[in-house]
Amino acid sequence: MSNTEVQTDFSTGDAPRTHTQSQQFWFEDGNIVLDAEGTLFRVHRTVMGKHSKFFEDMFDIELRSTTPDRPCTPDRCPIISLQDPQCDLELYLKIIYEPFAAPALWKGLNMNQLLALHRLGMKYQCDAMNQAVADRLNAEFPSKLDDFLAAYTSHLSHRGEEACKCGTLACAPESLIKIINYAEETDLQVVLAVACFLAFDISISVRSNRLFPIDKP
Repeated sequence: MSNTEVQTDFSTGDAPRTHTQSQQFWFEDGNIVLDAEGTLFRVHRTVMGKHSKFFEDMFDIELRSTTPDRPCTPDRCPIISLQDPQCDLELYLKIIYEPFAAPALWKGLNMNQLLALHRLGMKYQCDAMNQAVADRLNAEFPSKLDDFLAAYTSHLSHRGEEACKCGTLACAPESLIKIINYAEETDLQVVLAVACFLAFDISISVRSNRLFPIDKP
């Protein structure tokens, strides 16, 4: 579903600015607009607050205060600018607004998307989101040998950085390194152990550069 460019008057005295209005997450009865990279999502405070302690507190405190210059839509719906990538926020909204589609959606997420949801879950204090990311990785990296072999027999037939098409999160070396870093940060010991085992054949130079990146000046 494509988005639509709209002229949005922020009612701050500025000239109208062109934004992209989300078609999937623009509800006429929504009472808050979230702006991410110029894409506007009109959603519901109750829904956002139900899943996020951050949004719950913000709506309780900030939006009850009277701020004459607060950006609003023409019908006085408050606009809040977020410093998040548009695609990450859209994915976050899909998870919380489409619970029946969520199981299939979770199964198809790549590591970058899982990390994005983890980042938003931490930032917006959404414990259920972080737990779902952990559950997906625990399922992806099983502790039982039979389950592990069933999932990774194809992957283990490839050596080193040879092209692998097993379809798991461990398929690409860069994804595997991200998984190791995430598992160490979040103390997922089983995931960490399995991922480190799978990373054994990745070259020393790749492991050094990606596990312990050197900060550029």
